[in-house]
Amino acid sequence: MDKKFNVLTLDGGGSKGIYSLGILHEVEAKFKSPLANHFDLFYGTSTGAIIAMALAQGKTVEYIKKLYPK
Repeated sequence: MDKKFNVLTLDGGGSKGIYSLGILHEVEAKFKSPLANHFDLFYGTSTGAIIAMALAQGKTVEYIKKLYPK
């Protein structure tokens, strides 16, 4: 069993979610596809859990960014 199991973990902290989304946007741009295609498990706390849930459903980071107020 050499298959890798990739986990993306995200922390909470309210406004830190916006910071996380900025980084995830760059990672997604490198992959050139939604992060759900590259991770087997998404885990988060607080706002990180909200982002993780959306990513696990195949939503793009750009879509998730629109859910957060400016």
